[in-house]
Amino acid sequence: MILKLSLNSMYIGVHNPKNTVGGNKGSSSDLVEYLTKEDKDKEDSFFINQDNENMQKDNVIKEVDEMGKGLKKNEAKFFMLSVNPSSKEQEHIIYKITGEKNKKVNDLSGLEKEKYEKELVKYTHNVMSKYAENFDREVNGKKISREDLVYFVKVEYERKYDVNSKEVIENKEIKKQISVLDPQKDRDKIFSLEGSMQRNSQGENIKSGMLKEGNQSHVHVIVCRYDKEKQTSLSPMSNHRKSEDSFSKGIKVGFDRMNFKESCEKEFDKNFDYNREYKETVKSSTTELNHHKAKITDKEGKVDGVKMFEGMYELGKFGIQTGVTVATGGISSLENVVNPEKILKKAGDVLSSEAKQQLNKINPFSELVEKLNIKKQFTTEIKKVISKGGMEM
Repeated sequence: MILKLSLNSMYIGVHNPKNTVGGNKGSSSDLVEYLTKEDKDKEDSFFINQDNENMQKDNVIKEVDEMGKGLKKNEAKFFMLSVNPSSKEQEHIIYKITGEKNKKVNDLSGLEKEKYEKELVKYTHNVMSKYAENFDREVNGKKISREDLVYFVKVEYERKYDVNSKEVIENKEIKKQISVLDPQKDRDKIFSLEGSMQRNSQGENIKSGMLKEGNQSHVHVIVCRYDKEKQTSLSPMSNHRKSEDSFSKGIKVGFDRMNFKESCEKEFDKNFDYNREYKETVKSSTTELNHHKAKITDKEGKVDGVKMFEGMYELGKFGIQTGVTVATGGISSLENVVNPEKILKKAGDVLSSEAKQQLNKINPFSELVEKLNIKKQFTTEIKKVISKGGMEM
């Protein structure tokens, strides 16, 4: 089971190749094109390479694809990382540049925004230094450093709501409720429901494709799997461990993701003289995650269906924002819980027809929690769905 918590703190992560535009086992062209979506002049789109030089997108594609030659057809040729400072952290960078508190990215002048972007890029280079360090590998007798990597940086300033956004899902459900009401007889109820819809600061109903407000700066990095000399293959998807090989016993291999995130966090604090509260730390969010993981598993570490949904509800009450993702057995995201028919599709013949009928009536997931507490037969069968996959935490 996987829970992703979106907190008011820095998030730095390696994207799952399955969620990388165009995948990462072939050409990088789809991903590079996607990352130019904010550029008005597509022909003049540029990235910043490891030497802090501007690179046009066509040259980025050419270099990344060239670096992938020599790897097997089914091997990843590159990876994508993202650096996502919180709104508070973005405002702190702005304060260091302008001396003005609570100033937003959209309020920056042209010169101020240029300085702001340079600071983001500079910090991203430091992140890539930590990335290299966390492999704990050597090239030509010396430890791998940022200078051994081939990577390309792209700064973005916008984010959009999508179909999986909590606000979009909630508004969709409200519209569904309104659609079955009588405009004359149920006028008051319709008015009440319309008033409960999620809106932006302009009073517009939030929908998929709409720009999110506030500070949305973030940085994408495409990093090649091979080092610059094509001598060493580096995958951040490999778990950090000590080698059990008889010739190299005790040598560390893989990528230490937790240490990577913590070291990047400390680097930000040092670079920008940022006084981080404990609740903003990676350690805090990890402790929170482990606390809830413990609450939704049995003694053997298997997922308990009832506790899983209760745990999701608790996470929502904690104010942990839209990014609660659940993946266990056939249940793969929050959307799947808000839209029970998707669970049914995955569950197949495991559920009885009675349980399926009950499940179809449950929407949204807060009601699902309530139903799970009442219907013993239903909860037992949900457990069957989950345990069928033999998924462990």
